[in-house]
Amino acid sequence: MKRLRSRTRWNRVGLVAAAALTLVASTGCVSTPTSHQASPPSAGPRSYQLDGDGTTGAVYSYPQATRETVWVDIGMDQDGDGVNDRVAADIIRPSEPATRHLRIPAIIDASGYYYNQGRGNEHQTKKLDASGKPTLFPLFLDNYFVPRGYAVILVDLAGTGRSTGCADFMGPSERASSTRVIDWLNGHAPGYTSPKGDTRQLGTWSDGIAGMIGKSWDGTTAYEAAVSGVQGLRAAVAESGVTSAYTALRGDTGTDVQLPTTADYLVANRVQNDAARANPHCQSLLKTIRADEPANGNYTRAWAARNLTTEAGRVTAAMLMIQGQIDSTVTPRNVGAFWSALPASTPKKLWLSMAGHVDPFDFRRIAWVDTVHRWFDRYLYGIDNHIADQPAVSVERTPGHWADQTRFPALPATPATLYAASGYKLSPRANTDHTVHLDAAQEASFRSEQAPAENHLSGTASATVTVTALTGADATISVRLEDDGPAVVRGQPGDDGIVTSTTERDCFGGHTKIDTGCFLQTTPTTQHVEASVLGSGVRDLSHTDSIERTDVVRPGQTYTLTVPLWTVDHIVPAGHRFKLIITSSQPVKLHLTGTSVTLPSVGGHPFAVK
Repeated sequence: MKRLRSRTRWNRVGLVAAAALTLVASTGCVSTPTSHQASPPSAGPRSYQLDGDGTTGAVYSYPQATRETVWVDIGMDQDGDGVNDRVAADIIRPSEPATRHLRIPAIIDASGYYYNQGRGNEHQTKKLDASGKPTLFPLFLDNYFVPRGYAVILVDLAGTGRSTGCADFMGPSERASSTRVIDWLNGHAPGYTSPKGDTRQLGTWSDGIAGMIGKSWDGTTAYEAAVSGVQGLRAAVAESGVTSAYTALRGDTGTDVQLPTTADYLVANRVQNDAARANPHCQSLLKTIRADEPANGNYTRAWAARNLTTEAGRVTAAMLMIQGQIDSTVTPRNVGAFWSALPASTPKKLWLSMAGHVDPFDFRRIAWVDTVHRWFDRYLYGIDNHIADQPAVSVERTPGHWADQTRFPALPATPATLYAASGYKLSPRANTDHTVHLDAAQEASFRSEQAPAENHLSGTASATVTVTALTGADATISVRLEDDGPAVVRGQPGDDGIVTSTTERDCFGGHTKIDTGCFLQTTPTTQHVEASVLGSGVRDLSHTDSIERTDVVRPGQTYTLTVPLWTVDHIVPAGHRFKLIITSSQPVKLHLTGTSVTLPSVGGHPFAVK
């Protein structure tokens, strides 16, 4: 076991540097990141120390940190026991600031996974002592940030872990599970020493400022808190999070492929605690959710209520967003739509990796810890460290090699269309009408000529497909876009693109015998491929005109579907081809006129049209 790869780096992430500069200021003196964000409501002073590189230094004792649980009232009674539901917020914070009447900010990770599948690639779960006091906090956040003057709060979402209430994935109780904890930090929501008792617990150590962080479901809760506008939330770090349940669970289409509803997702993953599973009110809630998200795939008010992109215009918290471009669990469309919908005034930064559904701690560890550290220093402590002046976007071009750019999509990104043509070609010109008969599950693959020059795709691609139904059965049309040419990649969709060590570990920050702060090292995988997947999508004929209703499919009727693909930032080398692959679940006649793919091409059309 080693503490880090270099002794210099351990000085950075472990004990405080000897030359740390002590800064103790009143709340009013610590600068705030942007003028539109309110000052924290607390009146007490705040404290941090800076290392020589301008980041908060590790000056507080991790073994002596205060470890406690507060049960926060979320303002609703979904489990029907006559009292408002309470979420368990496990807190670890340095003990020294409170003894000096100093206030500190909090970093929050709200999850439904702390007592089932765990967090991180080692599936860490929370651990408690015999009295119920938390002793092990999953992930590196507590080990690293508590010595640097931050509280870390891991929240069990309603109906999961030790929380009361019912789980409702992206529903009102889930949203309140994080926002009410932030309200408690501000003194605007009650917290208690037990899940049922009346003894109040106050967060007098808090300065009222909070940041959210998390991957996957936890990243979803970070997005949820950001769109809420809750007072005191200054930053959110969302890693591979869901911004639209319909996008994530139904693939943005009313397909007849039975993807899960919100209710089915909660049941299948066994995230509800025993009390919620046995509670008739919680089970009735799941039945209601399932009915409101029907198997026919219609986009309903229940799906609309779980579409955070429509609320992105309210975000003021500084957003650090991360997405794997081959992530088939939470596809890149989630991050692309939300990013584009954010207000221009909202500070934001984006990482796009070549990996799948992976935490950046496992594919770019040292850079990730440094970036998160500076992000929270800037927006929670108000330290002017210039991270906001760095390039807004970082893209992994080849395994382990990253390039920065000033914006996403890159400019000038303009739509460039390639059309299906006879001879199974993709052409820059629309073709005269020609049809191809597709049997069920049969592929039609269209390839372009070799690209005469390197082409940069940046944004979200889409396909248009025109077919004639040959039966009255609903047909699901699947589309896949590929960069057709040899490449070295991390993986393909469904392959996360990392390998975890079996013995070697990196260690971060403070530690105890129970919570070592040491994590298995990871290495990016590489594989040689002849084609790279750039995105995919599905639509069905019964939702051609609207995803809000199901229409009868009529034999002989022609349908034109627009199929959204994935958000990408990818460079197609000169000499490669574009490949469009179309399949249907039922026999159809594919019309080449009216079938095309539109690429978000930087610098013009990839093929000169003469």
